[in-house]
Amino acid sequence: MKVLITSQNPTKINVTKEVFREIFPDQEITFEAFVVSSDVSDQPKSDKETMQGAINRVQNAINKYNDYDFYVGIEGGIEFLGDRLFSMDWVYISNKIKSGIAKSASYPLPIKVKELLDDGMELGQASDIVFNTKDSKKINGIIGNITDDKVKRDQKYKIPLILALMQIVKEFYP
Repeated sequence: MKVLITSQNPTKINVTKEVFREIFPDQEITFEAFVVSSDVSDQPKSDKETMQGAINRVQNAINKYNDYDFYVGIEGGIEFLGDRLFSMDWVYISNKIKSGIAKSASYPLPIKVKELLDDGMELGQASDIVFNTKDSKKINGIIGNITDDKVKRDQKYKIPLILALMQIVKEFYP
Protein backbone atom coordinates (compact mmCIF):
# COMPACT_ATOMS: atom_id res chain seq x y z
CA MET A 1 0.00 0.00 0.00
CA LYS A 2 1.23 3.50 -0.85
CA VAL A 3 0.11 6.53 1.15
CA LEU A 4 0.78 10.13 0.15
CA ILE A 5 0.76 12.74 2.91
CA THR A 6 0.21 16.28 1.62
CA SER A 7 2.54 17.91 4.14
CA GLN A 8 6.13 17.59 5.24
CA ASN A 9 5.29 18.53 8.82
CA PRO A 10 6.90 15.83 10.99
CA THR A 11 3.96 15.62 13.41
CA LYS A 12 1.43 15.14 10.60
CA ILE A 13 3.63 12.53 8.94
CA ASN A 14 4.25 10.54 12.12
CA VAL A 15 0.63 10.44 13.28
CA THR A 16 -0.54 9.45 9.79
CA LYS A 17 1.94 6.58 9.79
CA GLU A 18 0.79 5.53 13.26
CA VAL A 19 -2.90 5.51 12.29
CA PHE A 20 -2.41 3.62 9.02
CA ARG A 21 -0.25 1.01 10.75
CA GLU A 22 -2.92 0.57 13.44
CA ILE A 23 -5.75 0.22 10.90
CA PHE A 24 -3.77 -2.00 8.51
CA PRO A 25 -1.44 -3.98 10.85
CA ASP A 26 -0.75 -6.75 8.33
CA GLN A 27 -0.06 -4.49 5.34
CA GLU A 28 3.31 -3.34 4.13
CA ILE A 29 2.88 0.41 3.80
CA THR A 30 5.08 2.96 2.05
CA PHE A 31 4.60 6.59 3.02
CA GLU A 32 5.69 9.63 1.04
CA ALA A 33 5.21 13.25 1.98
CA PHE A 34 5.04 16.19 -0.40
CA VAL A 35 4.19 19.82 0.08
CA VAL A 36 0.89 20.19 -1.77
CA SER A 37 -1.00 23.48 -2.16
CA SER A 38 -4.19 23.97 -0.19
CA ASP A 39 -5.38 26.78 -2.49
CA VAL A 40 -6.70 28.62 0.59
CA SER A 41 -5.14 31.30 2.80
CA ASP A 42 -1.90 30.45 4.57
CA GLN A 43 -3.95 30.91 7.74
CA PRO A 44 -7.50 29.74 7.02
CA LYS A 45 -9.94 31.89 8.96
CA SER A 46 -13.12 29.82 8.99
CA ASP A 47 -14.26 26.27 9.48
CA LYS A 48 -15.34 26.15 5.84
CA GLU A 49 -12.04 27.48 4.47
CA THR A 50 -10.04 25.09 6.65
CA MET A 51 -12.09 22.09 5.51
CA GLN A 52 -11.71 23.18 1.89
CA GLY A 53 -7.94 23.43 2.35
CA ALA A 54 -7.72 19.77 3.43
CA ILE A 55 -9.88 18.69 0.48
CA ASN A 56 -7.87 20.81 -1.97
CA ARG A 57 -4.57 19.33 -0.79
CA VAL A 58 -5.83 15.83 -1.53
CA GLN A 59 -7.39 16.74 -4.88
CA ASN A 60 -4.21 18.55 -5.96
CA ALA A 61 -2.13 15.54 -4.90
CA ILE A 62 -4.36 13.14 -6.85
CA ASN A 63 -4.02 15.34 -9.94
CA LYS A 64 -0.23 15.46 -9.66
CA TYR A 65 0.65 12.04 -8.20
CA ASN A 66 -1.80 9.43 -9.44
CA ASP A 67 -0.16 6.19 -8.28
CA TYR A 68 -1.00 6.11 -4.56
CA ASP A 69 -3.61 4.06 -2.73
CA PHE A 70 -4.46 6.75 -0.17
CA TYR A 71 -4.04 10.53 -0.01
CA VAL A 72 -4.10 12.37 3.32
CA GLY A 73 -4.73 16.09 3.79
CA ILE A 74 -4.61 17.82 7.18
CA GLU A 75 -5.39 21.53 7.40
CA GLY A 76 -5.35 23.72 10.51
CA GLY A 77 -7.38 26.88 10.83
CA ILE A 78 -9.02 29.40 13.12
CA GLU A 79 -12.55 30.67 13.47
CA PHE A 80 -14.38 33.28 15.51
CA LEU A 81 -17.33 32.04 17.52
CA GLY A 82 -18.83 35.09 19.14
CA ASP A 83 -15.94 37.12 20.49
CA ARG A 84 -13.68 34.07 21.02
CA LEU A 85 -11.14 32.79 18.55
CA PHE A 86 -10.90 29.01 18.19
CA SER A 87 -8.36 26.71 16.56
CA MET A 88 -9.35 23.49 14.77
CA ASP A 89 -8.14 21.06 12.11
CA TRP A 90 -9.78 19.14 9.28
CA VAL A 91 -8.60 15.81 7.90
CA TYR A 92 -9.58 14.56 4.45
CA ILE A 93 -8.53 11.16 3.09
CA SER A 94 -9.25 9.66 -0.34
CA ASN A 95 -8.47 6.43 -2.14
CA LYS A 96 -9.82 7.95 -5.39
CA ILE A 97 -13.02 5.87 -5.04
CA LYS A 98 -14.21 6.88 -1.60
CA SER A 99 -13.26 9.66 0.75
CA GLY A 100 -13.59 10.45 4.42
CA ILE A 101 -13.54 13.69 6.34
CA ALA A 102 -13.44 14.58 10.03
CA LYS A 103 -12.71 17.54 12.27
CA SER A 104 -10.53 17.75 15.36
CA ALA A 105 -11.61 19.19 18.66
CA SER A 106 -11.65 22.96 18.63
CA TYR A 107 -10.39 25.08 21.49
CA PRO A 108 -10.19 28.79 22.33
CA LEU A 109 -6.93 30.64 21.78
CA PRO A 110 -5.37 33.04 24.30
CA ILE A 111 -6.10 36.73 23.77
CA LYS A 112 -2.41 37.52 23.09
CA VAL A 113 -2.40 34.96 20.27
CA LYS A 114 -5.64 36.42 18.90
CA GLU A 115 -4.09 39.90 18.83
CA LEU A 116 -1.11 38.68 16.79
CA LEU A 117 -3.41 36.84 14.39
CA ASP A 118 -5.45 40.03 14.02
CA ASP A 119 -2.20 41.69 12.88
CA GLY A 120 -1.85 39.10 10.09
CA MET A 121 0.46 36.58 11.72
CA GLU A 122 0.01 32.80 11.28
CA LEU A 123 -0.92 30.68 14.28
CA GLY A 124 2.43 28.88 14.55
CA GLN A 125 4.35 32.15 14.58
CA ALA A 126 2.00 33.72 17.13
CA SER A 127 2.27 30.66 19.36
CA ASP A 128 6.07 30.81 19.27
CA ILE A 129 6.05 34.48 20.27
CA VAL A 130 3.50 34.17 23.08
CA PHE A 131 4.95 30.97 24.54
CA ASN A 132 8.62 31.76 23.74
CA THR A 133 9.11 28.60 21.66
CA LYS A 134 10.64 27.82 18.29
CA ASP A 135 8.97 25.87 15.45
CA SER A 136 6.27 24.62 17.81
CA LYS A 137 4.04 23.84 14.83
CA LYS A 138 6.51 21.10 13.92
CA ILE A 139 6.58 19.72 17.46
CA ASN A 140 3.84 20.20 20.05
CA GLY A 141 1.86 23.01 18.44
CA ILE A 142 -0.13 25.62 20.25
CA ILE A 143 -2.28 22.93 21.86
CA GLY A 144 0.85 21.60 23.57
CA ASN A 145 1.85 25.10 24.64
CA ILE A 146 -1.61 25.86 26.05
CA THR A 147 -1.88 22.55 27.94
CA ASP A 148 1.75 22.27 29.13
CA ASP A 149 1.99 19.25 26.79
CA LYS A 150 -0.91 17.46 28.51
CA VAL A 151 -2.41 17.32 25.02
CA LYS A 152 0.07 16.71 22.23
CA ARG A 153 -0.38 17.91 18.68
CA ASP A 154 -0.42 14.38 17.29
CA GLN A 155 -3.28 13.49 19.66
CA LYS A 156 -5.54 16.14 18.17
CA TYR A 157 -4.91 14.73 14.67
CA LYS A 158 -5.25 11.06 15.55
CA ILE A 159 -9.01 10.91 16.17
CA PRO A 160 -10.04 12.72 12.96
CA LEU A 161 -7.52 10.65 10.98
CA ILE A 162 -9.12 7.44 12.26
CA LEU A 163 -12.65 8.75 11.71
CA ALA A 164 -11.88 9.86 8.15
CA LEU A 165 -10.18 6.58 7.29
CA MET A 166 -13.08 4.52 8.67
CA GLN A 167 -15.39 6.20 6.15
CA ILE A 168 -13.31 4.58 3.42
CA VAL A 169 -12.62 1.14 4.87
CA LYS A 170 -15.93 0.36 6.59
CA GLU A 171 -18.78 -0.98 4.49
CA PHE A 172 -21.47 0.93 6.40
CA TYR A 173 -20.34 4.17 4.74
CA PRO A 174 -21.53 4.69 1.16
